[in-house]
Amino acid sequence: MYGLIHILKDNPTENMRDGTLVSYAGSVPSAGVFDLDPKEDYETSSPVSFDLDAEQNETSVVKLAVRTSLGYMTSGTTRIVIRDDPDAHLSLCKEENGSFSSFIDFKFPAEQIRGLNKIFYLKAVSRSDEYPTVDLANCLAIIAPINGAEAGEEIEDEYSD
Repeated sequence: MYGLIHILKDNPTENMRDGTLVSYAGSVPSAGVFDLDPKEDYETSSPVSFDLDAEQNETSVVKLAVRTSLGYMTSGTTRIVIRDDPDAHLSLCKEENGSFSSFIDFKFPAEQIRGLNKIFYLKAVSRSDEYPTVDLANCLAIIAPINGAEAGEEIEDEYSD
């Protein structure tokens, strides 16, 4: 089982259940952090990737979504953070043309995460002093309290093995 909260890519739609599940690593510790940490045992069939020309100092933005498994919901503010990015190549924002930073919050209850997509954006920046590389050092972490289904809701995990 992948966990109870997921990041999706490939142009997901707000309030829908589309998109491709992003590769993940790690586990869901009791503290509620779903850690996408490539330093651990990880699966890389569907990473978020960027092809940037460092000579041109290119920047690229990709649209992503976060959602819980069906029948689950967040019960407090959900924070998505960028970890292990000392050179600040990545940043996050809830609006494509908004102000990007190292984390975003989906405030509870107005922005509660449930089984439908909540859109956010990830921006990557290249610098002319960099060499070409495949960088697996960066990761996203989701920090969220998650509760089971409300009365009458069916619990189903669409990503079960």
